[in-house]
Amino acid sequence: MFISDTLSRDCESDKTEIPEMNIEVHLVVPLTHEKSVELREAIRNDEELSKLVETITVGWPTKIDDVHESLKKYWSFRDEFAY
Repeated sequence: MFISDTLSRDCESDKTEIPEMNIEVHLVVPLTHEKSVELREAIRNDEELSKLVETITVGWPTKIDDVHESLKKYWSFRDEFAY
């Protein structure tokens, strides 16, 4: 049997839910160390992304009125961000 054939088979999986965890992985992109450093530097140099990372790290305000104007467009997705 070829690997591609094996991987395409419907495998039995453990579908046990963990109530405390609601995780969705939409995309995983492997990065080299150099690209990771380059990406972090680009985020640091971008004013809006820097503010977004800071807000994600510190925590979102409870009211949208307290969010920086440039970040209000992210308000409805605030629970989906992680850094």
